[in-house]
Amino acid sequence: MEMISYYFERGEFLKSNNIFEDKKADIENEKFNIEDIGLIRILSAYLSDKKIDLNKISSLIITDDNTIGGIILRLVEIDIVSKENISKAKELLSQVNYRSKYPDDFLELINFSDYTSSKFTISKILFDIIDKLILKLEGAEEQRKLRLIKSLHYLYWEGNNVKKTELRLIEKDLKEELKATEKSELYEFLLEIYERLNDNKKYFITFIKAVESCRDEEKYIIEFSNFKELELDYVVDYICNNIKIYSFNQKKYQKLIETIIEELFKREKYNVIIRITENIDFKQLDYLEFGFELAYSYKELKKEKEAKKIYEEYMDKYPNSDATINNLGVIYEKEGNLEKALELYEKAENICHNKIYTNNIERCNNLIEERKKEEDKFLEALALFEKENIWVINELKLFYLDSDENNNVICSYKRLPSLLKCSESKSQELLNMFLDKNYIFKNKNHNYNTNSNVYRINIAIYERIKQLEKENILVSNFMDNLNNFTIENLKKLDYIETQQKLTEINNQRVKDIFIRDYNELVYNYLSNQSKTVVLMSGTIIELLLLYILELNSISKYNVGPKSKNKKIEEMDISEMLEVCTSEKLIHNAPKKFIDGMKNFRNFVHPGKEIREKLLEIDKQTIDLLMSTVRWLILTLDLK
Repeated sequence: MEMISYYFERGEFLKSNNIFEDKKADIENEKFNIEDIGLIRILSAYLSDKKIDLNKISSLIITDDNTIGGIILRLVEIDIVSKENISKAKELLSQVNYRSKYPDDFLELINFSDYTSSKFTISKILFDIIDKLILKLEGAEEQRKLRLIKSLHYLYWEGNNVKKTELRLIEKDLKEELKATEKSELYEFLLEIYERLNDNKKYFITFIKAVESCRDEEKYIIEFSNFKELELDYVVDYICNNIKIYSFNQKKYQKLIETIIEELFKREKYNVIIRITENIDFKQLDYLEFGFELAYSYKELKKEKEAKKIYEEYMDKYPNSDATINNLGVIYEKEGNLEKALELYEKAENICHNKIYTNNIERCNNLIEERKKEEDKFLEALALFEKENIWVINELKLFYLDSDENNNVICSYKRLPSLLKCSESKSQELLNMFLDKNYIFKNKNHNYNTNSNVYRINIAIYERIKQLEKENILVSNFMDNLNNFTIENLKKLDYIETQQKLTEINNQRVKDIFIRDYNELVYNYLSNQSKTVVLMSGTIIELLLLYILELNSISKYNVGPKSKNKKIEEMDISEMLEVCTSEKLIHNAPKKFIDGMKNFRNFVHPGKEIREKLLEIDKQTIDLLMSTVRWLILTLDLK
């Protein structure tokens, strides 16, 4: 073979051909590339004797009958300078029932794009033939194809010696041909050029075009390991904005999505993986092929529900994936299902011994033991809970309502007062009591990314609170109404100022009565007890007016349209108000409203309420009553 190559390089084709004749048996017994040998023999015979008949040449080819068509095509590709041989070549093509890729058989005769070259140097001979053909042909299309043939052979033969400028020229030839024919096979050469140029963006776009134009879904495969960060960002943006997955194209993009997610996973870009799946209909794909990476990414982004679903589907398809089984166990553990978590950890350990799995098993067993001890504390806590007053129960309910799906409450000391709707000192006192009585437990083994304290609620107590609400709607109402007892609401009522004014009363017994009644009025107002507010406000107004009149030594007075003389204890509110106004004990008294309130008070007497079909005490009326009481207390001189 070295001698054949030597004479061939020197152009001594006859000597080259003679070696074939002399060493035919030896060549047949060696494992040479049959197609290469056949090609060299054809070239040697052709170039040493231009008059040789093509049929005779084909009979000398060392090859199997089932590959004769391929060898004839190589013979035809070389032997096209002579018009006479072109016609013979067409005959040979018809003999092997060969169908051209082009409308005109002649284009096939000059097409070298499918050519696999010999290891011998024949590029110069072929390029000379192509250059002669380019000069002979006048059609731009044929010339373009010949230039492309020459470029592709140059790309193949020169290998890594092709310069960047030459690669760009070959790129140009390929693009021109693709514009005219959209021949998908040419994308392979374009991809090779961009790979040599390290032009990853163009490589990716060309890859997409190749995938979209090719019927063989698995023909093109792309790797992203050498893509820089910005190039990978470009790929992700393109996929998210331009690729839509449908049932008819799912196979084309399956491998692409798998590969990009695999690379993103290696680079720990979990949010980008989720971004891609959110922008394409990934369930049209065989998404469990990248199910582990997808579930893991969900978990890293704290989307445990989505992660759990994908992990479980993945485990059904790949039941021996120990990493999947372990990671699913971590999710169950976080949910509080320790028994299920332990089962999964042990299953993962049985498949593959791993220190991580062993540690998870040990930790989970310890947590189960702690949980069993806590169950005894639950019973003790329930006994204590039954003795709690409604205010404490309501505060505990507020705390429980802030728990997440894993029965944990994340709460800092700073946030605690707003959560429990009470002062900082009182909220801390309540928290300590909840911990001491095991109504809540401090959770030190949580997976939350927080510096705040995490508390696990006593689910038995919570269930008892919900049971109480179902059993007694009154308890529920009280608990809900207690939410109005806040410092802010008391400030809106001028509660402290009003209390201080009442303390100015000198008579201790009268002072106690007023403070008691006013506190009861405020309590009922904040508890939304409308009817009681009406009754209590009327009582307080009546007592206030009576007290002021006695304080000013007025025992009788002429009141009403007929100026009837009455004792003050016999007067109604409107009459006492008339006296206080006449004696200038109060100023700007809302007389019409007081009259209306008096009538409304009479209206809600039991008999009246039973007889009437509709009783409605609106919020505006209640607010006005509270304002009137507050106004009177703050306006009157109580000393």
